[in-house]
Amino acid sequence: MQDISHFEAGHLRTEFTEAEAIAAESEADASFQALPKIDKFRAIVSRHAMQSIDGTLIDVQSANAVITVYDNISPEHQQKFIAMPAYRMATVAWKVVGK
Repeated sequence: MQDISHFEAGHLRTEFTEAEAIAAESEADASFQALPKIDKFRAIVSRHAMQSIDGTLIDVQSANAVITVYDNISPEHQQKFIAMPAYRMATVAWKVVGK
């Protein structure tokens, strides 16, 4: 075990105040909401955390299914797919991936 006795009190900070946590969350949410829709799905997968898209809470597995389908369809179908609401994109993606 590593000796950490040489650290002075106050130098290691592991807790955030509630205000700092709220500020960090709102900053991350604002940057997330500024992304194009397909990049929101990619961000969910890369962050390994569910997020809300178009008012629908999307989990990592559903986001990955959406990305898999999107990356493997023609540009014409990509435009139609991305125009759908997020819940419909996930439903369609699971139907396609499940085959």
